[in-house]
Amino acid sequence: MGILSTSSRWLLAAAVAGLVSASSVGSAAAATAQFKTQLLGTFSAPVAVVQPPGAPTDVWVVQKRGQIIVVRSGSAQATKALDIASTVSYDLEQGLLGLAFAPDFAASHLAYVTYTDTANALVLAEYQASGSVLDTSTKRVVLTIPKPYADHNAGTIRFGADGYLYIAVGDGGTGPTGNAADPFGNAQNLGSLLGKMLRINPRQSRELAYTVPSSNPFVTKPGARGEVWHYGLRNPWKWSFGPDGAMWIGDVGLETHEEIDRAKVGGLNFGWRIMEGSRLREGKKAPSGLTAPTYSYRHSSKEGCAITGGVVVADQSLPSTIRGKYIYSDFCVATIKTITVNSSGKATVGTTGVKIPGGMPTSIDADLSGRIYVSTLGGAIYRLVKR
Repeated sequence: MGILSTSSRWLLAAAVAGLVSASSVGSAAAATAQFKTQLLGTFSAPVAVVQPPGAPTDVWVVQKRGQIIVVRSGSAQATKALDIASTVSYDLEQGLLGLAFAPDFAASHLAYVTYTDTANALVLAEYQASGSVLDTSTKRVVLTIPKPYADHNAGTIRFGADGYLYIAVGDGGTGPTGNAADPFGNAQNLGSLLGKMLRINPRQSRELAYTVPSSNPFVTKPGARGEVWHYGLRNPWKWSFGPDGAMWIGDVGLETHEEIDRAKVGGLNFGWRIMEGSRLREGKKAPSGLTAPTYSYRHSSKEGCAITGGVVVADQSLPSTIRGKYIYSDFCVATIKTITVNSSGKATVGTTGVKIPGGMPTSIDADLSGRIYVSTLGGAIYRLVKR
């Protein structure tokens, strides 16, 4: 995500991460477009829209270059909530990447951001808010994850209903050529934080910058990092929780496939770099214990080349035909599609007939009321509204 020369490179880099293809994928006829996009505003490379608890008229827009803009009642405010552009590396998939407010934000005023620093590491930092500004004097670095290369940072963070913070981390990148598939094998290495979904309590506890929940799946496994919640991910750029607590992960693929993973329990191995979609990449047979994606699709002019994960629709003002469905898009083919999953795990994929103006969607987010926002690399953010 970036501006033209950078964006074209980001397109290739972001176009890539995958896993085990779902053999149980169904199909659905294209739905008549019963909703549309409505412009919220234009920003600089927005990558997330997040609403703070207790502020029903506000949403905060995360800009990749290192700023957070407050939009109040539809109008962007002049005072930035945060500006750390001088400490953020900005190239390819680097930048300010994620924002999450503590569940007790009304009392603690704590918020967390992820960004890539000038040493190429992925950083999780805590700030205390004063009104609608994150006070930079209160900054506390919670976690720093060194990375070998600039790409595959992921970085979306969200608090779960359990009160813990979940952090998506890419596999560390592909190196100067951009063609290597996780050259250090990070995604399958439980001793590495790269290529993972992590779960932590980010609050400081005495000398500890954060703590690891004892219920995490690999806490007692020798050689494993206790922070790991899921592994075998390539670049889980955008992910979200559904109303039922299920985690939906859009994992960007390499040569052939994009995928969407869905999980309601921890400890799953989504297969990268052994698998990419339905394709076995390494060995003569896939090992047991891999979790197939809910849905994967091949790179094509129709389907796209880089998954932009989305959200389960909860906005009661949107048509009932899409409520309760997971919506997603693709950076290269910017149409909004839907997925429903039945009790046996079979995925049914449908189209909505809605295209994202200008294309290049970077994020699909929902505020605390369920209203859905689509950010684009060109700067425009749209809200989905009933036609």
